[in-house]
Amino acid sequence: MDEDHISGAKELLESGYPIRNLILPFRKNVSEKQLEIKKLARNNHTKIYYMKQGDKLTLKNETFFCLYPKKNGKTDDENQNSLVLLLDTQHQQILLTGDVEKEGEDFMTNYLKKSDLDFSKEQILKVGHHGSANGTMEALLKIFQPDSAIVSCALDNRYGHPAKETIDRIKNVDSDLYYTMKHGAIEIRLGKVTSYLGYGVVK
Repeated sequence: MDEDHISGAKELLESGYPIRNLILPFRKNVSEKQLEIKKLARNNHTKIYYMKQGDKLTLKNETFFCLYPKKNGKTDDENQNSLVLLLDTQHQQILLTGDVEKEGEDFMTNYLKKSDLDFSKEQILKVGHHGSANGTMEALLKIFQPDSAIVSCALDNRYGHPAKETIDRIKNVDSDLYYTMKHGAIEIRLGKVTSYLGYGVVK
């Protein structure tokens, strides 16, 4: 529920853009920011659904698996309340981590160890919490070994993201790295065998 994650959704809801459904992370203690989003959704006639670990959303040929938050929804930490989704397609898997860090990573890593997902596909990682030093740990990278990793952060940001130790961990699994601070907007096009990651103006 941090502003850098929800501001776009808020703007769309405030504008009256016709959003049919809004999916939020399940949370036992609802925050003020989540109440604000819920109010905007009601005013926009948008249905709200919640996801927690073990839930899934199946499209035509793809499935979103929810890896986090916990089923009991107990956390007051906005970062650890991130909605973590794994997009599983015929040829690729994309892990969308939000701002989750080690605590949440450990929880979802244990879940992945017990899953029957096929990890031999091409794997793409949206690096957790803008490349924070306390995220994208070795335990996760042993299971989900990204062929490509994307770091979303601003140039010369005040937090010092991404952390060198996090980038080193990702490089150790031979992942190609893309940075929004260097490349700008990054586009992923899923293919029948491999994906295409591009940036700049894509014609």
